[in-house]
Amino acid sequence: MSAAVLFAWSSPTSQETDAEFNQWYDTVHAPQVKEAIGTEVRLNRYLLSEPNADNAATVPRYLAVYEFSDTDVATAHAALMGAFKGRKFDMSPTIDSKAGSMQWYTPVQ
Repeated sequence: MSAAVLFAWSSPTSQETDAEFNQWYDTVHAPQVKEAIGTEVRLNRYLLSEPNADNAATVPRYLAVYEFSDTDVATAHAALMGAFKGRKFDMSPTIDSKAGSMQWYTPVQ
C-alpha cells in the first residue's frame, strides 16, 4: 500500500498542443516533480475517457497519480511548493494553467 497519493489534474491549452503537452509532461515535468519530492514515486497517467459535452472545455483532461511508498505529506508538499516557487520546474506553454489542481491523500487506517 502507498504511504501517500498525489492526484494532479491538468489539461493542454488546446487539442493542437495535446501531443506536445504529453511529451513535456512525461519527459520533463514528471521527472522534475519526482526529483523535487525526493522519494520513491510511481506514476500513472490517465486520460478522461468521456468528457461531458457541456463542460468539456472546463474539465481537466488528464489525471496523474503519483504513489509514494514512504513519504510525509507535509514535507513532500512543502518540497513541491518550494520547487514551484523557486522556479525549479521547466513549465510548458502547452499547459492550461487554469485547468489544473492537485490533492494529497493518505490511507485510511
